[in-house]
Amino acid sequence: MVMHHVPVERCAGIVESMTGVRPSDGWVHALLARAAAAVAAANRVIRGLILAAAVICGDETPLRAGPGPKSRKTYLQVACTNLLTCYFLGDRTLASFKGFVYSDLHSTVVVHDRYVNYDHFPGIVHQLCCAHLLRDLEDAAQTYPDATWPVQAADNLRGLIHQASLARDAGLPAVPDDTTAQHKRLFRHAVCGIAGLSALSAAKTPPALPLLECLRDREADVLRFLTDTAIPPTPDNARRSGPVTVTFSWRSADLAQRTAWPVRAVAVIGRALRRGLAACGFGRADLAAAPRLEGSRPAGRGRPPAPESASCPRSRPALAWPSADSGNTPMRSRFRV
Repeated sequence: MVMHHVPVERCAGIVESMTGVRPSDGWVHALLARAAAAVAAANRVIRGLILAAAVICGDETPLRAGPGPKSRKTYLQVACTNLLTCYFLGDRTLASFKGFVYSDLHSTVVVHDRYVNYDHFPGIVHQLCCAHLLRDLEDAAQTYPDATWPVQAADNLRGLIHQASLARDAGLPAVPDDTTAQHKRLFRHAVCGIAGLSALSAAKTPPALPLLECLRDREADVLRFLTDTAIPPTPDNARRSGPVTVTFSWRSADLAQRTAWPVRAVAVIGRALRRGLAACGFGRADLAAAPRLEGSRPAGRGRPPAPESASCPRSRPALAWPSADSGNTPMRSRFRV
């Protein structure tokens, strides 16, 4: 239901293949509200822990939700740490960003791309995504094949990221200055290429000029990961947490308004499956209210359910959920969430 291109009808088929009984599509869709109610308290805890974190990763990605043409998309916003993920279904507007966690952050380092909406929140400290910067430097190298500054800036930025990884693996709180001095000097020298671009044309902004201005004027936001090894240079956690595609075959007039809380429910359930229930504050009690399948498949919906036999039992044994003190490897879901 929350993996790519799997509608509610297909989820009913998956339940049938596992249990021998096919529920109706409406029954499967109604489970979303019950799942959202079961994880409502955990969602509030996750949001509070995200607000209390010193460093978080932020990202946004297009998402199809509800009926309508393919061009009708919303944006899934993500704020996460290594263990927690908070989802928000909205737009890419400033008002939507204010409705997420960023308005409530105070002195929190947010690793993000250079999207302008992040600059409207005075309570956050910026770490610009170095993966985006390296991609833009590669584009600048193709735009100006005779220039040396794009390759020089990219190589030395990679060198700084490598030194940060070594310091993090060594357990150091920050990257030593003696290991980064040469890379910093060459990186700053490459950024001086802005002088040549600025002289090209006064009527039209040359390609890559905004990139060089960012590298020059926001060096502290670009290289903040050197001051604290707890700050990652890229928001990889946010990208691993998404994107999520939510598609439904259920025809309902108000479906578009009812697809926000399924995403929040999936945020908790997905983390529970990937990292273990205890890591998310999500226990067996939250699954105790899982509905029991009763009845048979409606007439006229294809072949009837297979009869129960010793070789093909209709009911399957319950899954063994990992406990916090068992020492077992957390169970991983085979579905992407």
